Amino acid sequence: GGLKDTERKAIQEGWATDGGVVVATSAFGMGIDRADVRFVIHSGFTGSIEEWYQEIGRAGRDGEPSTALTLFNLKEDYNIQMHLIGLTTPDGADIKAFWKWMRNYAMAVATSHATTAMVNMTQKEMAGLSKSKSVGAAISFLKGYDLVETKGRGKYQVSLEKKDIDFDSMADKRRKNIKKFYDLVSFYKSRKCRVGIICDYFGDDSFSGRCGNCDNCED
Repeated sequence: GGLKDTERKAIQEGWATDGGVVVATSAFGMGIDRADVRFVIHSGFTGSIEEWYQEIGRAGRDGEPSTALTLFNLKEDYNIQMHLIGLTTPDGADIKAFWKWMRNYAMAVATSHATTAMVNMTQKEMAGLSKSKSVGAAISFLKGYDLVETKGRGKYQVSLEKKDIDFDSMADKRRKNIKKFYDLVSFYKSRKCRVGIICDYFGDDSFSGRCGNCDNCED
């Protein structure tokens, strides 16, 4: 993350060819077919058991023993994830206030009788003017109603049409994301067999007992 495209591509292709150790964001490894990964180490929490399970699944695809390790500070990483949930799924009132500001701004710069208007402004600039804490999430939400369309970096085409918007739907998504994160925290804190917990979580009743391989079973 944060590297130039050429640097990132060189590192990724080098790792895919020669292996070794690479430090990367959680998106790294998607679509890479390297079967002999022996370790996946997380620094901090993921947002859910689904994310964690998908990411550790990049190790041991050749059927050989592999290790998944998570290093975390419970209080610090808990607060980070709750902050991220707030940014990606803000409450409906914040989105509603942002949309009111964005539409008013678009109407102010629109030509006569226009049904859309261009807002040429970065998300950081919009956050400063609108006082919204979750501009990116709000824009993504509004795109779902075809009210905003990205036309380039810092270029947004805004519809001036009035629509009924279910701002409360974001609150439902927020509650679900918090529930998923709480399930992950409980998973990490549990002393039960990891495989058993995962099977129960995904509704697989084919496993019973202890796997004899996870950290809780080995203790």
